[in-house]
Amino acid sequence: MLAAGCVLAGSVAACSGSPGATGTSIATGIGPRVRARAIAAIPAEDTSLNTDRIPQSASCSSTADCTVVYPGSKPQIYAVSEIGGAWHGPVPIPGLTGGYDSGLAISCPGAGDCLVGSTREAGGPPVARFATSRQGSWSRAATIPGVVALSGGGMSEVTALSCGGGGWCAVAGEYGKAGSRLYGGAGHPLTPFLATVHDGQWTSAGRVPGLAALNRAGWTATIATVSCGADGWCAAGGSYQDRSGSALEAFVVTGRDGRWGQVRRIASAVPGSAVPGTTFPGGTVPGSTVPGSAGVTEISCTTPGNCSAAGTAGARVAIGGITRAFVVTERNGQWGQPENIPGVSLGATLTAAVSTSLGCRAPGDCVLAGYYAASQDCGGEYNFCYQANFSAVVPFVARQVAGAWQRAGQIPGLAVLSPGIAVVTSVACGSAGFCEAVGFTTGNTADAAVRAFVVMAPGGIWGRARRVPGLVALRAAGSEMDFTSCAGRAGARPGCVAIGSYGIARHPGAQWRRYLFATRG
Repeated sequence: MLAAGCVLAGSVAACSGSPGATGTSIATGIGPRVRARAIAAIPAEDTSLNTDRIPQSASCSSTADCTVVYPGSKPQIYAVSEIGGAWHGPVPIPGLTGGYDSGLAISCPGAGDCLVGSTREAGGPPVARFATSRQGSWSRAATIPGVVALSGGGMSEVTALSCGGGGWCAVAGEYGKAGSRLYGGAGHPLTPFLATVHDGQWTSAGRVPGLAALNRAGWTATIATVSCGADGWCAAGGSYQDRSGSALEAFVVTGRDGRWGQVRRIASAVPGSAVPGTTFPGGTVPGSTVPGSAGVTEISCTTPGNCSAAGTAGARVAIGGITRAFVVTERNGQWGQPENIPGVSLGATLTAAVSTSLGCRAPGDCVLAGYYAASQDCGGEYNFCYQANFSAVVPFVARQVAGAWQRAGQIPGLAVLSPGIAVVTSVACGSAGFCEAVGFTTGNTADAAVRAFVVMAPGGIWGRARRVPGLVALRAAGSEMDFTSCAGRAGARPGCVAIGSYGIARHPGAQWRRYLFATRG
């Protein structure tokens, strides 16, 4: 069952919408938008531009100051940076290497001032490393302090990082003893770590307090997301496998000034428990033979003690389960109960609701994007769902206003752009309630073209999705939008910058050249 005002057309939704409850009514105008422009040409032999990672490997401190990092073919991590509206690079980050599957994340609190984390794979076990830039000039990469001691000389990798106000940053990752490999494996579980840095001074990487008591089975656990707000206040979320080793439980942990608290039980803030309400009674979904799973996948913090998190909970839909997207809010240091997004109702046709992007500009003022789906199987190592598994994908957006989540609705115009699959990859809001969502559409066949779209919401009312201006002139044969950032400071001019990628085949059957592009509106 779709949100009110929407009907399923093919495998995407068309919505009439109305102002008020859904916040997704059609606006008559969405304002001017600068045409897309290429910002970096990836050499033809560099096929490692992993667009799925761009939401983590791009960061903007303003709509005129952004940096994107990506792996090349050497392997070598490169950066392209916009400072004061002018793009520079690509340039190699000294000593930072990694391939297509390496952890790679970046956060930039100021113009040209960034922290990047990656996983070095050249010789020996993979090791989590970092580098910093100052006004676009990169330092030589170094190993994150403490990870070698934690792993006993085994592997480690970065999974997420974030920088907030006051010069504080947090890095999340995971490590394994000798013989472990990326993604874990039988007999070689991976354990999450957290490290913080303030004005260049690191606290050594350490385990998540209280997580070992939860993860008694000793299976792989992971931190999927981390966010730092003001005054050194950060939060992280992820999942761990329960005692049976076949189901996942969700967790969050909060830290301040480099000191991390215990893994938090959301309902009563009692240390040593998982997020309640994110798995079904008995650990299984009725009608299912596979235990339910849950995990926090997005988190966003604004002011001290005020964060919002989103995730996915449920079971593999191929065996009759339902997957739901949930949200949970921290107010003044206390996490509340998880709740389903209003309007995300599931039935026999659409059996999964998955969150993909969460952004908050103030406490209780957030926007969430995700999708409903009809799927053949949502299996995989962590039992989570990806759009490639689905036969139908229908994006939704929802707003949190004054701490209350409003009814989710569909993005107008997507049914016109494509009769196939549509996915929102990133969403953000800036000043004066100006929001933007970006993503891509494609068909239901393997050779269907992938094409980028963008949609804006001046004053919180979503306009119609449309193609990105300028990509035709760039001869883009396939494109997608992967990241957006909007001006968030009070008094700042409303606007957003979006970053994506497109490809051009030199001739039929030839290897594609990959490009990054940016567009501003």
